[in-house]
Amino acid sequence: MHNPKVRRLRSEKLRVYDTLHNADGRLLASGDPHEIIGEVEVLYKSKKTGNAVITRRSIKRNDLLVTGAVFLSEKVNNIRSTFLTTPIDLEQGVHTVEEIDTSSATVPMEHIVGIMVGNGGCGDTYNTVHKVHRTDRNVPGVLPFRVVPWNADLEGADRNRYLLRVQRGDYVYYYGKKFTATREINVMYDDGTIVPTNVDVIGDANGKYIQTFTKYTAIVDESDIREYFKITQGSTLRSLVNSVGLLTGYLGEASDSADKGGGVEEVFNARMMTTLNMESSELKDSASTITFIYRLYFT
Repeated sequence: MHNPKVRRLRSEKLRVYDTLHNADGRLLASGDPHEIIGEVEVLYKSKKTGNAVITRRSIKRNDLLVTGAVFLSEKVNNIRSTFLTTPIDLEQGVHTVEEIDTSSATVPMEHIVGIMVGNGGCGDTYNTVHKVHRTDRNVPGVLPFRVVPWNADLEGADRNRYLLRVQRGDYVYYYGKKFTATREINVMYDDGTIVPTNVDVIGDANGKYIQTFTKYTAIVDESDIREYFKITQGSTLRSLVNSVGLLTGYLGEASDSADKGGGVEEVFNARMMTTLNMESSELKDSASTITFIYRLYFT
C-alpha cells in the first residue's frame, strides 16, 4: 500500500514522498522526494532622525510545525487526524470546547487565514536567533496586534482586519491578523514568465523548471503592537517583533458580530502552520512597519 510521508532534511525544508509497503509492513519502494519550501520576504521600514526612512529587506525560510504538517495531511486526504492538539483559540480563551468543531466536516473549510507574531524568537543581540522547535504550537512570546479598552473596541473595516479576539478585564486583545492582499496562486517558469495553461499541448521544448507557489502578504502597520507595550511597560522602548507564523483554521461568525452589525469573522480550530524566528525589528516609532510576503512553494 502507498503511504504519503514527510521527512525533515534541513531546518528550512520539508520533503513529501510516497512509500510502498507489503501486507507485513516491509518497505518495497520509495518514491522521489519533492520539496515544499516556505520563503518569507521581510520588509522593515522605520523613520529615524531627520525623518530619513530606513528600509531593511531580507529573504528567509520558515519552518513547518507538526501542526502544519497535520493540517496539510488533513487537507490532502479530507479527513481529520487523530493527532488533536489544543487549538490556539481555545488556549487563548477566544472560544470554548463546545464552540469548536474538530470533526471531519470542517476540514474542507479550513485554510491559511492570517498570521501571528511574537517577541520570543531572538535574544538581545541580532545573532542569537533561536531555533524553531517543530513541536511548538505557537510562535514564541505571542504578542497581541491590538489592545484596546473594551468601551472603545474596534469597529467596521478596522475590526475585520483582526482575528482571535478575547476580552480580559477592561481591555480587548486581538492576537491574529488577516492578510492585507488577496492570496495569489502563481505558476511560473524559473525566469519569472507565466506558464500557459495549454503547456501540455505546446510542450516545453526548453525544459524550463516550473514552480507553483501561493503568495500571502501581511503587514504589521502603524497601529499594531505598540498599545500592548504602552499598557504593560509604560513605553514602546521594548516594542519588538522577532517571530511570525502562518495561522490556519476555519472562519465563522465572531461573538461580537451582532454588536458590530453582523458580518464579523473569527477563526475556529486555530493552529499554527509555520514559524519563522528572525532578528528583532523595532516598532518604537509610529512610522515603523513590517511587511511579510510569504511564498509557499509546491515544486
